[in-house]
Amino acid sequence: MEFEQEKLDKIVQQNFYFDIGKKIGLLALAVLAFLYIRKKLKKLFSSLGKILPTSLSRSGLSPATGYSGQPVEQQDEEILPIMAGNRKPRLLDQMQMTAKGK
Repeated sequence: MEFEQEKLDKIVQQNFYFDIGKKIGLLALAVLAFLYIRKKLKKLFSSLGKILPTSLSRSGLSPATGYSGQPVEQQDEEILPIMAGNRKPRLLDQMQMTAKGK
């Protein structure tokens, strides 16, 4: 009876250590996956950073300027919300006005 109890205790202890080892292995795998994904995302964003300024410079804008072409510091209060009264007529509006003869 005592021999069987020692066997059961040994089996329980082995299962306990196996569970701990499995959890440590999964944690290590998660850390490695995180580091790998972080490295790939860093590489992706750095390549996008190299592409983006060249496409902005082709359009006459630089990263330090906004879409209005003015430096970011000078754009604070100059942006007006688009409302029916202050928006520019779109192509469809212009076509309708031309068709009506106005």
